[in-house]
Amino acid sequence: MVMPLVLSLALTPPPLCHATLVDPRTTLQCHVRSYTFRATKPPIVNENGDPVTCQGDVRVSSCWGRCDSSEIGDYKMPFKISNHPVCTYTGRVSRTVRLSQCAGYPDPTVQVFDATGCACQFCNSETQLCEKLNG
Repeated sequence: MVMPLVLSLALTPPPLCHATLVDPRTTLQCHVRSYTFRATKPPIVNENGDPVTCQGDVRVSSCWGRCDSSEIGDYKMPFKISNHPVCTYTGRVSRTVRLSQCAGYPDPTVQVFDATGCACQFCNSETQLCEKLNG
């Protein structure tokens, strides 16, 4: 049985990027950054009828930054030519994390992905959520 996982984002302090500080106000690049998420598994009911919850903070490497984009007018619909790359991962690795607040929960683990590299690229709908970015 597949159980949904709920993630909520809690931003960490300014990032360290390859051992150098990155100024978020001036950077014009895409970087790997550490984020902390609150992962919550759906509650279950134990044999006594009591609810059992499972959650914990999970630290992952993700992509963050700015990418140059542009639009120019065109005489054909939609009357523009768009160039909107996004800051996304160039590689990722999967790992299993044990959540810390899961007393009595049968499987206190979740699978997360860490970015191994980031770059400005066009969104790939096969591996990413590209709402309103591809046309």
